[in-house]
Amino acid sequence: MKNISNQILSIFEEKLPRAFGGDKLPRQHQVQLSLEVANFLFNKSEKIMFVEAPVGTGKSLGVLIPTILYAKKKKKKTVYATATINLQNQLFEKDTPILDKIGLIQTSQKILALGKNNYACKTAYRENYHLFSEKEKGQLDNFFSKCKFGWISELEKLEPLFPKDKVKFISMGQNEEMVDCYENCPGHSHRSEYKRGKYILTITNQDQLIQSFINSQTGKSPILNISDGIVIIDEAQFLKEKFLGRIERKISYRQLRSVHIKNDREKFNKYLKKLKNIKNKYALNEVASNGVRYAIKSEDLLVIKTLSEIIEKNLTQLTIEYEMNRSFHIENQLEKLELLDEDLKSFLNGYKNKSWIQFDNNLELHYTALNFNGQFVNLINTLSKTNKVIIMSGTLTTGDVDIDLQVNWGVKNGQYLYYNCPSVFNYKEQAVVYVPDNLPHPSESSHLEAIEKDIEELIPIDDGGTLILCTSNEYVSKISAYLKNRKLDQSIFVQGEESVTIISKKFEEDVSSILVGSGSFFTGFSIQGKSLSKVILTKLPFPPKDDPYIDLISQGYDSNEKYDLFIFPAMLMKLEQGMGRLIRDRQDSGLIVIMDKRVKRNNIAEEINNFGYRIVDELNAVQHFLETPKRSSGESEIYSREKLNIPEIICDDLKINIVTNKVPVLYSYKPSTNLSEKIDWLKAFCKAHKDDSPHKGKRPAYSKIQSEREIYQAAVNFLYSMGLDYRVIGDEYPFSDEEQKESFLRISPNTSGPVI
Repeated sequence: MKNISNQILSIFEEKLPRAFGGDKLPRQHQVQLSLEVANFLFNKSEKIMFVEAPVGTGKSLGVLIPTILYAKKKKKKTVYATATINLQNQLFEKDTPILDKIGLIQTSQKILALGKNNYACKTAYRENYHLFSEKEKGQLDNFFSKCKFGWISELEKLEPLFPKDKVKFISMGQNEEMVDCYENCPGHSHRSEYKRGKYILTITNQDQLIQSFINSQTGKSPILNISDGIVIIDEAQFLKEKFLGRIERKISYRQLRSVHIKNDREKFNKYLKKLKNIKNKYALNEVASNGVRYAIKSEDLLVIKTLSEIIEKNLTQLTIEYEMNRSFHIENQLEKLELLDEDLKSFLNGYKNKSWIQFDNNLELHYTALNFNGQFVNLINTLSKTNKVIIMSGTLTTGDVDIDLQVNWGVKNGQYLYYNCPSVFNYKEQAVVYVPDNLPHPSESSHLEAIEKDIEELIPIDDGGTLILCTSNEYVSKISAYLKNRKLDQSIFVQGEESVTIISKKFEEDVSSILVGSGSFFTGFSIQGKSLSKVILTKLPFPPKDDPYIDLISQGYDSNEKYDLFIFPAMLMKLEQGMGRLIRDRQDSGLIVIMDKRVKRNNIAEEINNFGYRIVDELNAVQHFLETPKRSSGESEIYSREKLNIPEIICDDLKINIVTNKVPVLYSYKPSTNLSEKIDWLKAFCKAHKDDSPHKGKRPAYSKIQSEREIYQAAVNFLYSMGLDYRVIGDEYPFSDEEQKESFLRISPNTSGPVI
């Protein structure tokens, strides 16, 4: 029998420090989190666990270590779903190699399952071949011959000068009609791997997790295996909106413009033009739900209703024409009109659906069924019927935990476990929150002018960078224009002028710069050190009064409940996320400014104190804080096993390799000097790693091997011939002793690598 708790403690106390070079001490909260997750997986009957783990906890490794142990022991598969591609890549490139180093998982047992938009399609390239110049064709031919997985990111590395505006012509996501790629397409080949049983860990995104659920409900083949395993949902605060994005229906302006209209064509074009010209009325002057969704105005609803009536009239006429002349051309037009007519009627049907308007690249009309909450709960229930589900984020609750989880996730007491990791930061020592008391109410027109002047005075209060978070595009536009007109010494970056990635990099490199943004900059934006020493929130981030998303998820609640259970918690969660942009490391410190007098009403100040911050309303107090040398508040807590709550987790013994402390899955062995046993190890090693690369490896000539050195040399050559890092063999070979290990680790390839 194996004590899993002791095994986890050994990993954190011995193996991880060695993997990090011996200078990284265990994190108290990370170890405790890992033990709690192991207890949930091995001991508890509940199928769902919620984990709130703030920045600095190390929750990814803390959750993955016990999960992989459980998956291997119970012969389960793990799906780890994130909301952002940045976290996907971080997990695969930085965290899972650590699991490999400590012997929990091999390279061949994990896969990075990116979304379609991240893959190039070889068939799409051939179909759009005429759109590329000769130089671009050469670049793409080079890419497709050398890439391993067909990722767009590989194209950016191999051919950094390839035009960004032409990537869409080879993107799998933007050429979805080409689902069957008959050429030897690396992208389609890699995506076909997602459901193969050899992968213990699949790192994917929430969209593919949700789409796999939808496919399973509609009789289609899921993208991923999402049954009888472990599902980890990270950045879980985004899951419900991701789910909405998958099930909503939309009508684009382009669809409306492309339909064939005979009757009332002039009137149709007139109202279509009215619809096209409403963007500025929404996108510039109003607050949108999550930066994208706008409640549609009644006068614009009348425009859409008129367009719908014209389409219905044309549909009737075209149906008569089709009965008289059943041509393919008329049938195609009829099909388009029927679909559009059905969608517009559903959009206008407020009894069954919730509708709103969005402006992405083009104007879009969106709607979804009012039973959205029930559909979302069905997702959670379905996943938890056949899986252990771990739902985690830095911010999941803002008040009563049970009420928040019941309202937002549809779970009941006894159905789940909840664990809250304490913050590793001391916000009272590392930050101060300044709330000016002389500002107009945010609803007053004078508010913007007043805060512009205050912001200009606050920027030079220290020499670090400033992030200005706005709740509307209007404030982003006008505040950035004001600051640029003042000709400040600092560089000013504005959301929308360049990609988020480029702006973030420039802001981080220019230590005293200013960044003005909204929406996505409240979350997922992480800058450490002096490059971000001030965060200024122009208003409390209350959702709009007529927020279509809040209206949708608060179905069945009265106005008071809607405010208490949805509006106020949504504001608090976004406020905490926005404030959390400042302290990203134990050594960070700085100033948070909230330019909204409502902080001192409705217990908002008390909630901010509950976050761990202290509030001041005098600039003198701010200056005193900034000038006071920081104490050791940022130092890591000293690890102590005695302070841990260690659950008893006993299960059947795992086969542990005594020499390397690895947990073999596809092969096992014992330390031995017997040559035939070492050759058996080589055969098992090659079998386990034969699918790690698209390049065919050089299979060893086992019958010709005469010594252990030749065995090790054959393993080195095998990996090198596939274009893989042969140094990983040092973590897996059953060395007879330390002297042999030291000697063999100096062996290098004496064969050629793959032709790519």
